[in-house]
Amino acid sequence: MRMLFLAALLLGSLPAISQARFVSNNGGLQLRPAQLARCKVQVTADPFVATTKMELEFYNPNDSVVEVRHRLRLEPGQAVAGLQLDLNGKFREGSIEEKWKARAAYQEVTGQRIDPALLQMEYGGEYSLRIYPVPGRGTRRVIITLQEVLHAAKEGVVYRLPLSPRDTLQEFEVSVQVGRCPKQPLALAGFLDGRAFLRSGDAYTMLRAERGAVPARTVSFAMPLPQRSWYCGWPKPDGSTGFLLHFQPRPDDWVQLSPKSAVVLWDASSYGRSSFDGQRIDFLRSYLWAHNIRSLTVLLLQGKGTDTVHFDLAQQPDWPAYLAKVRYEGYRSGDSVDVRGLKADVALLFTGYYFNGVVNAGSMPLFHIAIARGPVAYRGDGSRRELIPLVPVFGQTRSEAIVQASRIRSGLLELRRSSGKPLERIAGDEGGWTVFGDLAPGDTLQAVYGDVRSSAVEGRWRLPAGGQCSSADPARLQVLLQYPAALRSDWIEQLRYGARNGIVTNYTSYLVLERIEDYIKYNIRPPKELEEECARQHYVWHDRSHLFGEWSELELVQEAAAEYTRRLRLWDSKAPAVAVASLSSGGPAAAGGSKAGVAGTGVVQPAAGASGDVAIGGRGQSLDEVVVTTLGQVRNARELGTSVAKVRAAELTQGKVVNLQQGLTGKVSGLVVQQTNNGVFNDTRITLRGMRSLTGNNQPLVVLDGVPMPINVLSSMNPNDVQDVLILKSSSATAIYGPEAANGAILITSKRGNKYKGGYYDGKALYRLRDMEDEGYITEMKDTDPRLRIERYMQLRTESRYARNGVFYFDMAQLLFEDGHSTEAMAALRFAIDSLAGRSGAVKRSAAYMMEEWGRMKEALALHRDLVKTYGDIRSYRDLALALYRSGERQEAVDTLYAAVRRDWVMRAGYTLPWKGLLLQDLNMIVAAHRDELNVGSIPGALLRSVPVEMRIVVQPAQGSVSGTFEVQTPGSRKVQPSGPKPGPYGMIAAAELSSGFVEYQAREGRRGTYALRLRYFNGYKDDHQAPLMLRVMTFRQPAGGKPILTVHNVMLDYQWGAVEFDEVLWPQ
Repeated sequence: MRMLFLAALLLGSLPAISQARFVSNNGGLQLRPAQLARCKVQVTADPFVATTKMELEFYNPNDSVVEVRHRLRLEPGQAVAGLQLDLNGKFREGSIEEKWKARAAYQEVTGQRIDPALLQMEYGGEYSLRIYPVPGRGTRRVIITLQEVLHAAKEGVVYRLPLSPRDTLQEFEVSVQVGRCPKQPLALAGFLDGRAFLRSGDAYTMLRAERGAVPARTVSFAMPLPQRSWYCGWPKPDGSTGFLLHFQPRPDDWVQLSPKSAVVLWDASSYGRSSFDGQRIDFLRSYLWAHNIRSLTVLLLQGKGTDTVHFDLAQQPDWPAYLAKVRYEGYRSGDSVDVRGLKADVALLFTGYYFNGVVNAGSMPLFHIAIARGPVAYRGDGSRRELIPLVPVFGQTRSEAIVQASRIRSGLLELRRSSGKPLERIAGDEGGWTVFGDLAPGDTLQAVYGDVRSSAVEGRWRLPAGGQCSSADPARLQVLLQYPAALRSDWIEQLRYGARNGIVTNYTSYLVLERIEDYIKYNIRPPKELEEECARQHYVWHDRSHLFGEWSELELVQEAAAEYTRRLRLWDSKAPAVAVASLSSGGPAAAGGSKAGVAGTGVVQPAAGASGDVAIGGRGQSLDEVVVTTLGQVRNARELGTSVAKVRAAELTQGKVVNLQQGLTGKVSGLVVQQTNNGVFNDTRITLRGMRSLTGNNQPLVVLDGVPMPINVLSSMNPNDVQDVLILKSSSATAIYGPEAANGAILITSKRGNKYKGGYYDGKALYRLRDMEDEGYITEMKDTDPRLRIERYMQLRTESRYARNGVFYFDMAQLLFEDGHSTEAMAALRFAIDSLAGRSGAVKRSAAYMMEEWGRMKEALALHRDLVKTYGDIRSYRDLALALYRSGERQEAVDTLYAAVRRDWVMRAGYTLPWKGLLLQDLNMIVAAHRDELNVGSIPGALLRSVPVEMRIVVQPAQGSVSGTFEVQTPGSRKVQPSGPKPGPYGMIAAAELSSGFVEYQAREGRRGTYALRLRYFNGYKDDHQAPLMLRVMTFRQPAGGKPILTVHNVMLDYQWGAVEFDEVLWPQ
């Protein structure tokens, strides 16, 4: 069922853009963005390594301060290896830190005129630089250092720096110094084009400067090689020689083919066929005629299988009719296709709009014939793969396409060691290869030339240590050689690599602070100039990089035990804590083995006069002393001092005011509220603690339920809809919200239902999903004769509006399955999986949920295992474990749950901790029911305790970025809402917010009847718009002394918003 609530947000970005945060001022104008005024680029290079220093100067054209946010895009392989910020005329070195830690420290100190700077990696080779503050009509300078290993190309060894500033610079200067270069470097297209390098001693130099210009897009030059191979070698401790080699092979040749037999790989699946089928057949007919081919073998690609049909064209000319009628209504999976057993002179691959398989054709020439733009295909043998030569039939004549599919390239195929050990290649082009590795004593390098059919070694040489070596230290050179591989590694390896080598990765950033106190407060490694002063203050920086991925397993299990204690005490506040003193087992070693110590083991009883709580560390704090601010940050009210004021709902409505603006008037010292006109929604002007600027912005930041809003919202908001208003004055606001709150902040919390009382306020009335009208295509399918629905589905999916719409294919799959067409339903899901799966894995997860509901457990398990292998998130572990349990694989289910409990999720520890408590409750449900057949010898006995509930409902979204507050209406129309720590007689909401990854209802005893499941403030935002917004509803029934019953149901909530009753659960099951 669907109800269409659509909102479109168009986002755009350009590289190398400097901007200020836009803030409305008193006159309704906006701050102009800071401008990149000057840029000086200094390049020091040799034929192997280049170091670039970019000095950027930003100018603020406003009278008030702004924050600079500058984005720059770098070439692949260019590593950010330094950041310096100008502080009072002297540059201070930045510190490399964990990304989250550097960002948190920057956010804390920004806006206090303490001059922080932050440089971090974003996505797709982009970096973001942030500096605050830049004074009005003033400037700030930074220096960014880049390092890279250069690669060979046709022109020689190439250096390239992309630049695309939008501003007209007052000054742009580039200076280049090239050393150890045997020939004069050449300026390439871009800013240096047309200039010549000058000899200066042992180096070549160039200087170019312009004023009042927008620079060209690149700074680029090449260093010609004096011979085809040019290398740098260095001795290694094991006796081998490490090396970096540039190699320019001889030019490629083209070899003409005269095939007399052919293999055709024909995608016969429903998505391989298209309106271009006639063109594909016509091209193949022309190709066969052009080469007088007499033997044709057709390999049909359909589903996971293949069918082979052979045609002797002299006796069987009817192959076109065969290809025109062949059909497979599923989707071609992405498995490999091996055609090495088919003997032919050439192979032609014909696909539709999408193909993600790999073809192993051995030494057979293979061409990919493309009738339309879109698909790419690869050939390979499992250990390596490469693009199949693409022959586009569009954009050229058929004769030209036939010629292109009748020749193969002959040239350098690989550089390898004589021992067979592979080499690493740095990105280059056909004109140049750059490889690195190591050679054992007696080993040689080999250049292998040839084509796909045959090859031969045409060059052999040794690489002794030395050569034409780089000026860079060999150790640093090896660090830079590892950079591309480091960015492809997991987060732990990226943290280690970045922290140890001073390089920005996806998980490390550069940070510059001004005050020593901030380095101490946030445990930031101080620059060398501050080390002496830090020592006088007895500050010792603690390097944590050696700890990444090496936390104690016992500590991780103890953390999970503390969370499980919290779950147990939801039902019994005096329940003893789950205390795990060691990882030794208290449970049975195996089925049929010793069972001693299971019941009640691991419970540590408190000493007389002591509580049963486990001390987790830290100092206790009353909730009355806590202020919750932006992004879940929690501050002690005493830390914020007297700069915080709170106005409660009763105070806001005194005097029968008509809007929130009037409700705030006269309630807080230093708060001046004015209206600038007398309209219904009059403009509002507010100042806190007087005016800070005569011409700039003096108004505070307004935040409604965590979202920044225009200040005029105060004049249009009903004070009866407000729970309270928190006023943060001056520095206390900027410390939390940044420079936008330099004039203070007004935090408005709307009424959402008291935590300890019933009754929610919501802008939309509650509606039931089942009462909503279906989407148009669903209605159309339902109105179609059931016997014709498959045909109608085939017609609908050819329409362009559904081509990349994952919701459509999931809806169709469900309808087809309900009609009894399970094969076609699975084919629709397979297409969604293979062609639409995004990086988040939401498509695969949604498909697995649907397959489970259909009872297709084998296919669902395969997807769950793939998600664990590919993404390894804690949600995927739980999904796999419960699917295993439903499939009867109870031991593996328990092992999977416990593996997730003891795993280190440090990057998302706060997010995963509630999940660990949920997993332990799932684990205990299984163990309690099947203890005699399970081996729980590896699980501490303290963890084996069940929560005393009969009924649980857990709702889990397939996507991550979905929000909503959960409530349940029990039989008898009793609402159960988030109600504090104590469960009511009708159960309790154990987890209320969908944004945490799951919501949960528990009851000690289920009541006969229907439970209505609802979400308030449901937000239909999706992090993967190709996937459906699917909720998985799992109902657990664990009767005393009986086996647990688990049912699974899926709900599609695309296009929904507000307060929705999305499902019903009938009890007992």
